[in-house]
Amino acid sequence: MAVPYPRTGYHTNKNCYFTLENGDQAGVVHTCGDIVRARLHIQPHDCESLSVSNISVNFKCEVRTAVTTGTGKDSRTYRSSVFLYSFSTDIAGRRAISVNQHQSWDVEFEFPWAVLPHSTQEVFGPHPAFPQEAHHRPPPTWQQRCGSNTQSVQYYLESTMIRRGRIIDHNDTDQLPLLFCPPLDIPDPAPSYVAGPPETIIRMSQLLDPAKREEHHGFRQKTREFFSTSNKFPTAVFAVNASAPTVCCVGDQLPVSLHLDYNKESSTAPIQPEVTITSLHVRLNSFVQYRVSVSRFGGRGQLDGRSNTKIPIAHTFFPRRIVYDGMSFNELVSLCLPSTVDPSFATFSVSRQYTLKISAKFYCAGKEYDVVLLKHELTIHPARAMYKPLPGAYPALGGIQYDDVEEDEDTPPSYKSALS
Repeated sequence: MAVPYPRTGYHTNKNCYFTLENGDQAGVVHTCGDIVRARLHIQPHDCESLSVSNISVNFKCEVRTAVTTGTGKDSRTYRSSVFLYSFSTDIAGRRAISVNQHQSWDVEFEFPWAVLPHSTQEVFGPHPAFPQEAHHRPPPTWQQRCGSNTQSVQYYLESTMIRRGRIIDHNDTDQLPLLFCPPLDIPDPAPSYVAGPPETIIRMSQLLDPAKREEHHGFRQKTREFFSTSNKFPTAVFAVNASAPTVCCVGDQLPVSLHLDYNKESSTAPIQPEVTITSLHVRLNSFVQYRVSVSRFGGRGQLDGRSNTKIPIAHTFFPRRIVYDGMSFNELVSLCLPSTVDPSFATFSVSRQYTLKISAKFYCAGKEYDVVLLKHELTIHPARAMYKPLPGAYPALGGIQYDDVEEDEDTPPSYKSALS
């Protein structure tokens, strides 16, 4: 699901660095309402003493998008960085301090339940693929290569220490990447199914007549049957369709139902022929849309980009299995949605949606038919193990609230004061 981002450098050669506290590990996936606790260390390395004017820690969710226009020498890449939320606290209280030996401070932040309002709403125009208002669910940690650029959603703690120099000041920074996935706030998502329109299979051949099966059926005969518009040859008509859910969770079973029926009114075959299924192909298509904000003459505009990724779920081959021999055929095939699939999400500058495509191959009277049975949008929720109900402090996404807490020098500020 979430992809960890490698840290640049290693903390032993930095003047300031993070370590996770209380048993937290870098591979732990956080969710809304979780508390991340870390310790910021200041360790002089390249000098005996550090003269520090300010030390701050920021907790951010950043969405990075990029769009390239043109080709070759005329190509140009536009990049955009959107912060879904950003909280900060000053460790030294904006006063100059001198650090002669190792010092550390504990910091903690809470993952909010919704994206907070910010100025990005004024930069991007309305678009059906992206939410325009804040207070929607934060997206999961995500990174994907789309064309020549990488689109990503990153969560991290960032420390900034300003060191005083003889001529100019120096900034020492460190980032601690965090993995995040929004919770499943619905205890048991109600199953919803959609059925595709019936696909008609018409087989016109002398092979449908048992009395003529032994006759030679060569290229000339096949050509006559292919271009025939009359009822000279026996005809068999079938209707086949499939149904599948429109909503599921990561790691859930994905039930696919197949139905095949013989149309007696439209068929002229002496007997009802046998139909065999040779393969079933279920594929998930990931559709990513992203955009960047650009400066243009007379104001600001935006550039859009999109990318498609095919995720095979199942490609099952059957040994000429008979699915129709005189009775209607109904079968339920249960497939597993891979746990590596990210949930569906949408935020100001990037969205990821899915479509499910089901196709099957049938064999009737010497001919194979490849039929697309169903193609529809599939909404993927987080895994059921990520279930976490909304707390009382968050009655609705549209009315996010934060409780007041008493502050002292050792506790980080509340979110309400951090936003002010």
